[in-house]
Amino acid sequence: MSRARRRSKQDDRPDVEFFVILIAAPLFFLFGYILINVLKINVIWGMLLSCFLAWATASIIVLIGQSIFTDLFSSFKTISHLKIQENIKSLGLDDDVRKFILNEGHEKHLKNSWIEGDYCFTENKLTSFCRYLKKHSLEINVQKLKNILTEKIQDITDEVVEESLKIKPLDQPLRFADLSGPDFERLLVKLYEAVGYKVQHTGRAGDQGADLILIMDGKRYLVQAKNYTGTVSNDAVREAFSGLNIHHCTKAIVVTTGEFTKGALELAKSDNVQLVGKTELQKQLIKYLHEKWV
Repeated sequence: MSRARRRSKQDDRPDVEFFVILIAAPLFFLFGYILINVLKINVIWGMLLSCFLAWATASIIVLIGQSIFTDLFSSFKTISHLKIQENIKSLGLDDDVRKFILNEGHEKHLKNSWIEGDYCFTENKLTSFCRYLKKHSLEINVQKLKNILTEKIQDITDEVVEESLKIKPLDQPLRFADLSGPDFERLLVKLYEAVGYKVQHTGRAGDQGADLILIMDGKRYLVQAKNYTGTVSNDAVREAFSGLNIHHCTKAIVVTTGEFTKGALELAKSDNVQLVGKTELQKQLIKYLHEKWV
């Protein structure tokens, strides 16, 4: 998830503590009156107990209210997003969105730009495209446009991967050298899903050592993907191991299209990190995807 989307999600959350205090204040006086004047409890104990009851009750009310608010807000956003999608199709703007991604999504990541997958857009370009869409009767803002682009980029990426990773006979091998870093990560997503894992694709700049997170039987495994033609040093092992606590994983796996140095092999044993080199990876790809890679 991009930083922009993370900030947006944080902005959507209400100030929980404010609402707890707002609700707890009148409850404190209500419980205090009942405990001290009706039940005749000692004043000090009555105030302490009313404070506890007010805070606990207010917290429960706010948590329930927050859950309802989140569900309603999420439903509203989903309906709004689907409505925009329908309008894009009905207005014949699908090709325009696709062309915008392919023509304006600079390969080089620019400073202060919005980045999604392998694509990068300046804020000026996004704003300008919003104006273009509005001229064609589509009501949309930059944030909603980003949501649409995110979905379209995933569609484009899936098409490219589907084309490049089509199953071929084993006597027509595929080449690791033809894959970019993100392509290799997506190949691993396909592989581990075939194995039976639920896979979260987290790989991007600043991923804290995790390109993939594998989940099975309640356990989480961190995967560091290294699409190298040479050797992988112990830096990759350290990076993967350091990401365990950050991503709440129990085990780290480093997968490469190359081989590992002696230092990496020794460090992996001491840190309990699993290493998957080119030979082992090739075996797994044949077994689970019926694909031969060289």
